[in-house]
Amino acid sequence: MDIAIDTISNVVALFFFWLFGNAAYHKITNISEQHSVLTMYGVILPINIATTLLVIIIGIETTITVTILPASTRLYGFVLACMTLVAYTTIIAFQFIFKKKTHPCGCGSTATVIKVGWYSILRNIVLVSLCLLSLFNSFSHENVFYGYDYLLLTVTVTILVIIFYLSMDKLVSIKQLYHI
Repeated sequence: MDIAIDTISNVVALFFFWLFGNAAYHKITNISEQHSVLTMYGVILPINIATTLLVIIIGIETTITVTILPASTRLYGFVLACMTLVAYTTIIAFQFIFKKKTHPCGCGSTATVIKVGWYSILRNIVLVSLCLLSLFNSFSHENVFYGYDYLLLTVTVTILVIIFYLSMDKLVSIKQLYHI
């Protein structure tokens, strides 16, 4: 059973490495678009303070990216990822319940065209659940390297998870675009 839980934990770690690394990269390369996302969420700040807030967010996402892979720092990476995802989920839910529902989510990056909605909230709840599962596994013991077959399995499953994630985002954006 340990190998199955370790596989899930490692797949989640690699997936979060990709997810938060991709989000940080898109924020760095599209900083002006990120200012508009903050404004849509009701954060009206002078440009220097907004930029400072974005740098902090990028720093958090980069820290998660760096700490989530090594076994020695994975626990901290998962804790930070859980806290960040809970904060993002709360902000998205607040936006969905009390504000306009036609705004882009800004989830992951501005590269996504998904609007704030139940899908965004549900997706983040699933991500928090995966994070918590992996976090508890990190508490229980150190991850063990089981061999190259195990490594190949972990990387393959991670690639499939990323493809599924991107496909679901694309399907939801098409549905929202054409009101299917």
